[in-house]
This record gives sequence, C-alpha cells and structure tokens, in this order.
Amino acid sequence: MFKQFKKSTSGNFAIIAAIGLSVMLVAIGAAVDFTSATNKQQSLQDMVDNATLAAAQIKDGRRKDMQIMVDKVIAQHNTGNWPIKAKVRLKNDVVYVEASTQYKTVLMGIVGKDKVDINADAGAPLSKSTPINLALVLDTTDSMYGDNIRDLKIAAKEMVSVMEDAETDVRMAVIPFGKYVNVGMKNKRAHWIDTSKDGTYREYEHCYNEQRTIKKRECRGTGQYRYEDIIVDGQYRGQRRIEEKECTPGEYEPTGRRICNMRRTNYTWYGCVGSRQSPDNERAPYASRHIPGIMNERCGTEMLPLVKNLRRVTRKINDLEVRGETYMPSGVIWGWRALQKDAPLTEIRKTYKKKRSTDPINAMVVMTDGHNTLSQQNGQITHNGRNEDDANKRTERICESAKKDGIQIYTVGYRMGAGRGAMEKLLKSCASEQDNFFDAKNAEELKSAFKNIADRLNMTRLTI
Repeated sequence: MFKQFKKSTSGNFAIIAAIGLSVMLVAIGAAVDFTSATNKQQSLQDMVDNATLAAAQIKDGRRKDMQIMVDKVIAQHNTGNWPIKAKVRLKNDVVYVEASTQYKTVLMGIVGKDKVDINADAGAPLSKSTPINLALVLDTTDSMYGDNIRDLKIAAKEMVSVMEDAETDVRMAVIPFGKYVNVGMKNKRAHWIDTSKDGTYREYEHCYNEQRTIKKRECRGTGQYRYEDIIVDGQYRGQRRIEEKECTPGEYEPTGRRICNMRRTNYTWYGCVGSRQSPDNERAPYASRHIPGIMNERCGTEMLPLVKNLRRVTRKINDLEVRGETYMPSGVIWGWRALQKDAPLTEIRKTYKKKRSTDPINAMVVMTDGHNTLSQQNGQITHNGRNEDDANKRTERICESAKKDGIQIYTVGYRMGAGRGAMEKLLKSCASEQDNFFDAKNAEELKSAFKNIADRLNMTRLTI
C-alpha cells in the first residue's frame, strides 16, 4: 500500500497546492485589509483632529455645545458616510474627543475576521485657557514718514482684527520707538522712574569777549547749482538742489570788554525715558534700579501697555506719529517689559491664574525700516552716540534675554535701505526661529507678514 501511495503523486501535489493557495489568499487578504484599515484609521484621526480644534474654540466651554460641534465637523469630513460614534470629555480646561467606527474586511472574512474596530482620539486646550499676550514694537522714526507709516498702520490694524476674531483671551501692547520710548506723563511719579529734575532749573554764568562789527558778512548767488542727497535715518529720500553762493567775510574787532551774564536751563519731562547704566541697561525688571526720565526731549507717540480692549490698540495705531532717529534697544527692552511680571509694567499678571492649566503665550513683533543710527555712550543715560555696531550688539543681547524669558519674537524688516545687510542679520538673530523673520518689500508683503504672525499665534496645538 505504501508503495502505491508513494507512486501516486498527482493527488499529493493537488492537496499541497490547495493548501498553499489558501495560505497565499489569506496573506494577500490580510495585506489588503490591513492597508485599507490603516487608511481608514488615518482618515478618522484627521476628522477627530479637526473636530477637536473646532470644539476647543468654543468660548464658553460647555460640553454639550462641544459635542454638537464635534458631530458637525465629523459629518462634514465623513465623505465615506461611515457610521462614527464620537464622545467629548472635558478635564482641566482640555477637551478630549474619542471616536470609533468599523472596517468591513474584504478577504479576511474567510478566516472569520469580517470586521476590524477603528479608533482615534485627540485633545486640545480650550482657547480661553491659553491667553495670548502680544507686544507690537514699532519703528516710528523719521524714515517712516509718508507711505511707510501709512502702510504700517494698515498692516497692524488688520492684524488686530485677526486677533479680535480669535475666540480667546488676547491682550496687546503698542510700543512705538525711535531715539527713546514715551512711557506717558501718568508715570511721572511712578516708583520705578527718576524724574526728579522735572520742574527744576540750573543757573550758570556765561562769559564772552565783546566784539565790534566793522563790516558784515555778505553772500550772493552765483547762478550755479549742486545736488545733495537727502538721507534720513539711514534711508535715501531723494535729492535737493542748492544754489552755490559767494560770500565775503565779515570784519570784527575786540572792544576790550569782557561780558558775563547769568543763563538758566529749565528742566521739563515730556514722558521720554533713557537707559540705565550697564549692566542694567540690558535688564527688563526695575529691581530697585530707577529708569531715567530724559528732560527737555519729546519722543513721539506714548506707548500703550497690555490691554484687553483691542479697540484701544487700533486707536493707538491710528495715532502713531514719526519722530527722531533709531535706537532699537530702547524699543525691544520696553516690549520685553510689557511681557514680564515685574515692574515697571505689570499688566501681564492678569493673564496668569492659579487654576489655569497652561501659561499664556507671550510674543513680541519688532518692526523696523532702518538700521540703528544711535547708541548709548558709556556713563550716559541718553542715546546720543553714533556707534551702530554697539547698538546692534546690545539689541541682540536684549533679544536673547527676552527669548530666554519665554517670549516668542517675530521680526519684520520693511523696505530696508541703507545698511540692509547688517539690519537683516540683526533681525534674523533677534527672531526666535528662522521662519519668524519677515522681509517685506512692499505694502502687500507687510500686510501678509503681520497676518501670518497673527494666524500662527492663533493656532491651537493638539495634545495627543
């Protein structure tokens, strides 16, 4: 019998072939169904992600309303019309969404596996639990006159509108800067400022040798003209035509008399602040080191600390006026001060609450159209120096300190002219990330930059 079975090989091959084919079909079916189930799981996950983000934006945070929103968003994205069950949970100001459906297998049914459970879940912090604090540090120097300041106002106000539409707790500050920052007359007697000279005067004796005029200096035009470049705050602003003149010098002789009289300098404070001595000139907190008020200087539009009423921000942007030259460290350090809890500015404390699950997002936008033309000289509280390299390095150090303090910094260069190379390098270095620097060459690009920043700040990150 064994010999006969051994000789009859055709039946054996048929059995082996049948078994092999079955195994192959199961393997192919498993691969096909696994791929299809994986694709369906990814689609369900995408639906849940979108639904979670939408639910997190509901301002009052009621679970019932969130469930309605989740069901609606999933239905909108459920192009395959799958039966999907979704459930919303709320815990510690975070909304969680869990969803499930089933995948009907194509070939795995032959081994008794006709359905596969598909699940997806996601979580996102409620928008109201993640406030945004944003300081706009805006260049309002002379080079911004005309189209530049107009374009800035339009772009900044559109950004405010985007932030208003975000259903979250948003506070904004506006820090116009030039040579100095104007902190406002209301801070005249604040404990962190030194305005002790305001209302005082200094008398001193002024002496000179009297001279008698024998012949006055006389000038007349020659009819020939020359052209002179107009440079304002490092920006080329065209040319002016100047007539050449010929002048005959005046003649004078001493009378032999020495004349002395008393002169008087009155000190008045108009809201401008300078910089403390090193190293405090690169530190934001007051820390019992008074910030010097600069006497007899006017420095443009008064800053606006963090406020919740964004209409005030829009009004402040409308009121921006141009004045003076550029000292960027002054603007950046006051933007930083608007976003830290210690004096001189403490408005940000309102956005920190003990029961809040997440700390606020603190961000600063630094916008300029020119390079540093001023610097702070050693031993001085004013910004009358002309060392651009020193001002750039100080700006970089202040930016680094602000970033270490948890502030996201975005920088925008607008129509950068003279000194573009150094200024572009500085703005890139100041920004928190490479993508946080924007080079806007025209009004549309400036609006796009501000809107891009607003959109990025408004994004709610998923927590899986």
